[in-house]
Amino acid sequence: MKYPWQNILYIDALGKTIPYQNSARKKNSGADFVNLKANPAATESILETVGQPELQSALKAINKAETGVFSVGCQVENIVDKAKHQTTGYLEFAINDQSLVADSTSYYSLFFQFQNRLAQSAFPHVVQFDWVIMPALFTEVSLQGFTCSVKINTAFCATARQAQTSASAAFSLLGVYLANIEQSTGNRIY
Repeated sequence: MKYPWQNILYIDALGKTIPYQNSARKKNSGADFVNLKANPAATESILETVGQPELQSALKAINKAETGVFSVGCQVENIVDKAKHQTTGYLEFAINDQSLVADSTSYYSLFFQFQNRLAQSAFPHVVQFDWVIMPALFTEVSLQGFTCSVKINTAFCATARQAQTSASAAFSLLGVYLANIEQSTGNRIY
């Protein structure tokens, strides 16, 4: 069956530390780690969420105490190229269980379940979802594990509004999906 969207899984061998080490970025940037599980009100101060209600809503939903994931970073950018418009961005998350986050196969299952969600919802937008699993060191609990960054790229559209509408729908669907992942009974990271 042919769909207007693509959902692809990658593995990136480069790692990172969480919280990030030696960050030269602006404070409270979505590209920096902010523990929203402990401080949900900080969502409002993340610069990348300004003017992005669906991304902001997704961050609030997935960082609730009862969800089984937490956000690691985010970004949204609008691009204009030869009078065509594209919206691109990402939402990075990790599983909030010390044993599950250490097993990359935990993310494969989430990817395939999201694939089914896209098909069942008849998601109508031309968007590419790139799931990128990467190693991470969670320094506050001295734990090696993985995060997953879901990159969202719309097709180039005739107007900025069309690109932003597609990206908003993508972030909304992803946020609802991630918010429904229940917290496991294992040891939490945050």
